[in-house]
Amino acid sequence: MNLIICTSPLQILIAEKIIERHPREAFFSVVIADTFNAKYLQYYERLRKVSRKALLIQDKQGVLFRLLYHCLFRAGRIDKVFLASINKQLLHRLLELIRPREIYTFDDGTANIVSTGFFNQEDAPRRLGILHKLMGLHASDLYNTSRIKSMSLKHYTIYPGLKNIVSPTEVINLFDNASPEGLTDDTPVKVLLGQALTYDDTDLNERLAEWAIRKFGIDLYLPHPKEWYKVSGVEYIDTPLIFEDYYSRYLAHRPCTIYTFCSSAAFNILANRHKTQIIALKPWLVTNPSLLECYERFKEAGVTTIDVSEADLNTPT
Repeated sequence: MNLIICTSPLQILIAEKIIERHPREAFFSVVIADTFNAKYLQYYERLRKVSRKALLIQDKQGVLFRLLYHCLFRAGRIDKVFLASINKQLLHRLLELIRPREIYTFDDGTANIVSTGFFNQEDAPRRLGILHKLMGLHASDLYNTSRIKSMSLKHYTIYPGLKNIVSPTEVINLFDNASPEGLTDDTPVKVLLGQALTYDDTDLNERLAEWAIRKFGIDLYLPHPKEWYKVSGVEYIDTPLIFEDYYSRYLAHRPCTIYTFCSSAAFNILANRHKTQIIALKPWLVTNPSLLECYERFKEAGVTTIDVSEADLNTPT
């Protein structure tokens, strides 16, 4: 039995594609959620349908023992493990206790393609626990992020042509065999992805978005899931789907331009950029090293990047 572990809806989409590539192998799919909501339940149900066995579990006290019980006593021998959240200590402990024969990894997001991301940070030192000692494990049996990266036999990536922090890689296109829904005409559409660039000045986030809407004639606006402010002058996209899924169903089959302030969601459709134009807007206030490196990755992928100065916001459009 193979174990594939997801901690986000995007990871679930990638997991579906991985399972498709192993049609003769049985998968035990585990979704670990911070909280149970309609979006997680919706994507979990999709994954459950393509899995031999599936489990949706909340990340709270006691989760390790529940996972261990299902892996050791319900799923049987775990031969291969597929995971994306390689820095998650919960998963380190699980690997130590189930001791799979093979480990495979897949993308979590843009942290996989930036050198300053959290996947390249050193893990805090750990000691053997009581359970480790009862199972006869030694310090050399402990897992951390670096060990998982070095042990990964293959890394499945949705970022073609970009260097990944894990290798060797195999590219997965989330939009293979996508079925169009809704509008399928040839009318061009422009979409702006919402993203808060500052948490200290809500007004500035609104002004940036509204400037882009006027400047580029944006038709549709997809707010970030954690966006707390409202922008005007544009039609909102109201959907229970994550962007990658919405794009696959409603945008991938028509002329489309995606504008972004360095949203990771824009990176996630790079494999389909021969049909879609992506334009990255780089405001003057971006100073975070990881975000700045993301803009460099955009350039490497051939994405047009437009610098935005503070003066631009005050220039009539």
